[in-house]
Amino acid sequence: MRISGVILCGGKSSRMGQDKAGLMWQGHSWLDHTARTLRDAGAENIYVSGERDGYPSVPDRVEGRGPAAAICSCILHIEDAVDALLFVPVDMPLLEGHILSVLPEGLGDAQAVVFGDLPLPLCLRFDAALKAYCHAQLERIAAGDKGSVKGLIAGLVTRRLEALKPEALRNFNRPQDIETYLLPG
Repeated sequence: MRISGVILCGGKSSRMGQDKAGLMWQGHSWLDHTARTLRDAGAENIYVSGERDGYPSVPDRVEGRGPAAAICSCILHIEDAVDALLFVPVDMPLLEGHILSVLPEGLGDAQAVVFGDLPLPLCLRFDAALKAYCHAQLERIAAGDKGSVKGLIAGLVTRRLEALKPEALRNFNRPQDIETYLLPG
């Protein structure tokens, strides 16, 4: 299966108080660490939702509307000859490639694969039907629909897998999260 990866990092990082993509983990920025995790999971090409130096960036077609709009923008922008797209937020530094790789492996005949009730990370079957679906979703978001990743995948045939290591799926949104879970103590 051919896979491309997308790092979601176009948000304001307002709860963190600084750009999460530039935070450091194990000697690398969270952005570089997430790119390496996607490559370890089998992604051939890596894109970034939001403007970032050193990575192919995908601008939001509808700005400031959150990750669902960013995901749809990426799907409509990417023209790779791949079977699946793997979306990961930049704020999951504990995620590892071997954990993430089970999502595309579990795609089967589903359109989407997630871990349990978590909307991200997310693997989507990349085809014309997904592009048409995301075009319609983006029009709804542009017209004022709030849009959410859970809402986005609710309209798709979704397989939900058990997480091999649930603690690796933790989002780090506040400085306290880093102090509690990442710093030795």
